[in-house]
Amino acid sequence: MPSTDRAEDNLQNIRQQFAEAQRALNALEMQPNESLYDFEYRVKDHSDKLLSLKIAEKIQQQLLDQEVREAEEELKKKESLIYEGKSPYRVHGWHPISVLFLGGNEVELVSRFFVKNKKRSDESKGFYPGLALLGITERMSPSILDLLAKSAAALGSYRDAEGALADQGIKVSHTRISTAVRATALKARSLRTNGTLFKILEFKNSRVERSS
Repeated sequence: MPSTDRAEDNLQNIRQQFAEAQRALNALEMQPNESLYDFEYRVKDHSDKLLSLKIAEKIQQQLLDQEVREAEEELKKKESLIYEGKSPYRVHGWHPISVLFLGGNEVELVSRFFVKNKKRSDESKGFYPGLALLGITERMSPSILDLLAKSAAALGSYRDAEGALADQGIKVSHTRISTAVRATALKARSLRTNGTLFKILEFKNSRVERSS
């Protein structure tokens, strides 16, 4: 079984970043001649970073949990991932992946990586089952994915959504917004035709629980 050292080191790194971000937030002062408008957004930038790091910490903890790893193994047995009676996917260690969170901040996580063979692993062609089970799609958390898709739908343009989100301090490209829209549509279509693709793991206190 691959060592969890890399993931455990990343958990400590996230906690260190959180502590530093908290100190930075606590040290904020309104500058001479700074408008309240600008100060509010400066505070928001720091609080958004804290939000992302706190969620990332919890996710990294869950990825190290034995229950999640057992659920990952169960995922490999899904009919859609079976070929000639068995799953072609194998665990290929713990790999880093940057995930975008609500507020527009990206945080690096370390998750188990499933691939079909070494060549595909070298090309980074595989998937992160633990993240999928927690609802993370296209390297985006569920909340930011939903926000990007809804912004595009409300404004009718990826470019307009990009500008509106930037005004809120969320800097994402129109390409990423397009990806969020496609992922949301695919998820909705899959639920209509097949029901849930797999069981989602939900946070409950410090543990995760499977839900249909």
